[in-house]
Amino acid sequence: MFYPCEVVVSVTEQDGKDYFERIEIMLMHPLEINIHFDEYKKKWHMYCRKLQELKNITHNIIDACKQKLVEPKNIGVLNKVKILNWINYYAALYELLKEKDAENTLKKSEFMRSIEGMDVVYSQDKTTGRIIKNGIIFDFHIHEAYIGTYIKLELEHIDSTIENFLKLSDNKF
Repeated sequence: MFYPCEVVVSVTEQDGKDYFERIEIMLMHPLEINIHFDEYKKKWHMYCRKLQELKNITHNIIDACKQKLVEPKNIGVLNKVKILNWINYYAALYELLKEKDAENTLKKSEFMRSIEGMDVVYSQDKTTGRIIKNGIIFDFHIHEAYIGTYIKLELEHIDSTIENFLKLSDNKF
């Protein structure tokens, strides 16, 4: 298996000398795998940039999915087997997260369909909204992985009479 790579070497010049700081290898793999060596930590790191494309997941969801998988050992000495182990790990993680992302996307779509046609006042970015009907307020906030909903009563504009109380308590207002 061959993946073309792009390699970037970071060097700092100080007092007329060049000092190696970091090397980064970007595998031209569908998952956009990056491998880098940090000179200060003396350690290889590997991560998957493709995970950043999933917009409907949180760090908590990522952590929960990671717990379902066995993470490969630290890279130590860079070799083909270790790289392939990490690629397979990230492929499995990406599939789990892609499922969660699709579930959360569906939940949001279903919620938006459920309020379609209602008189909703949205925030500028349309992630927050409010519906007011008969003194009852329904607020919602659409987050990456869930929708927070809140119901409040706002009855200041209604006269405090026994008639209005009876209408409200009998759902006839």
